[in-house]
Amino acid sequence: MASKIRITDPKELEEFVRTHLGHRLTAMVSPICLPKNHPLWNCPCRRNDAYRAAKEGSYVMLRLFIEFLGVKGAEQATWKLKERTSLRNGEDIHPTDLVLSCFTNLNGAALKNLSGTDFGKDEALVAKLHRTLCKINAHFTYDTTKPKFFDRIDSPRDVDWERAVKIVVTKLDECFYQRVNQPIVLHYDLVGPFTERFTRLRSSIKGDGLGPT
Repeated sequence: MASKIRITDPKELEEFVRTHLGHRLTAMVSPICLPKNHPLWNCPCRRNDAYRAAKEGSYVMLRLFIEFLGVKGAEQATWKLKERTSLRNGEDIHPTDLVLSCFTNLNGAALKNLSGTDFGKDEALVAKLHRTLCKINAHFTYDTTKPKFFDRIDSPRDVDWERAVKIVVTKLDECFYQRVNQPIVLHYDLVGPFTERFTRLRSSIKGDGLGPT
């Protein structure tokens, strides 16, 4: 199934990038761009609860952006080992879903949703992360084989989460922002740390308050 949504009006595209994408990109990258000891995350109790909450929000937005690119992790059937590390595309995109193919480039041609091969050697990591995020966003899975009780709720490893965010931001730059000739917009407080963290992006980076105009 394919999406029936088409965003071709320049003003609508600009507002989509500035607000809808800007808020969600900010949520995805903020706990990666700002270190755990940043004042934003630290309350008097010193438990980093704000950081943990932001991290959970980043997981949700990472899943959203992977699906925005047009792919999802294949089901993790134990007897289908290859599918556990592969990405599928287009099978269950709803008519109202917003994905890459809902937009047009400067020549008026529709953008193409990505496929697993577009991620190269990173396909397995992105597929595994997406399946993990789908599961933890839906319900708790308790792994009693882990020796420490606070590790028994499945979450991605920090190194995998951070790597997946970097991959997704790079793909968004290459396959969306550059193609529709829009800047990468996120909250202005993050522009400096974001620019330092993601050094190979070709699109311009713009800070914004992200509120309604």
